[in-house]
Amino acid sequence: MEFFDFINQDEMSELPEDSRAAFVAFVRIAGPRLRDRLRDLGSRDESNYQDIDDARYGFQNVILGAARKYGIEPFASMQMPTMRDHDDQNFRQFRHDLTHYITQIMLATADVDRSGSVPLLESTRQTLKTYIFHLRDAIARTNLPDWKKDDLTKKLDELEKELDRRRVRFAVVVGVIMTVLAAPGELVGSYDAVVRITNCIMRELGQAKTADDQQRKVSFDEPIGLLAPRQQKTKQDEMDDEIPF
Repeated sequence: MEFFDFINQDEMSELPEDSRAAFVAFVRIAGPRLRDRLRDLGSRDESNYQDIDDARYGFQNVILGAARKYGIEPFASMQMPTMRDHDDQNFRQFRHDLTHYITQIMLATADVDRSGSVPLLESTRQTLKTYIFHLRDAIARTNLPDWKKDDLTKKLDELEKELDRRRVRFAVVVGVIMTVLAAPGELVGSYDAVVRITNCIMRELGQAKTADDQQRKVSFDEPIGLLAPRQQKTKQDEMDDEIPF
């Protein structure tokens, strides 16, 4: 399998900017493509063993290439084995090592997501939805053109939808509020009201975040680096393994 058998141009353009998140997303796209190909090929026998080997080799090849692009160690420093040296045991070990690192990245990402989001009590959720209702009313009373009002209304739809998530992401909320406040000169007669309402929204979220942090006793230590699944053997270890006594 070649590179574009695992990911297409549109999918590449949508990969996250964060290196670790992009690597995980790449693996999540490429992995199912490999499974589909192997499923289509069926059980390994003399008629298709080369195609199966090519698919596995291609998968490992693109994953190591992505790791080098994103600086994901230890894969970024791994040398791709030759086809002759790429056997079943080699590929199985690679997949297990990949799972080990993806697990660490995903759990670390979950920690980051929690630090940038907050769960809401139902009472807080309803209060925020009330503020959004008043924001809609304030925007409707401006002299903005209809198309601009529609754009802002859609942004508020996104914000209201975000409130239905288990954890509300601050980045989404701030993005919507910044959009609403981006044209103060156009919010004639309603700008002061809009500012008060958006301040209330941020205050409610801030109070919820403070309560959540206190409950979870969040640690703000630097994230740990990815750990190897096993210690790498030194040349001395390899020499000791060869001694028969």
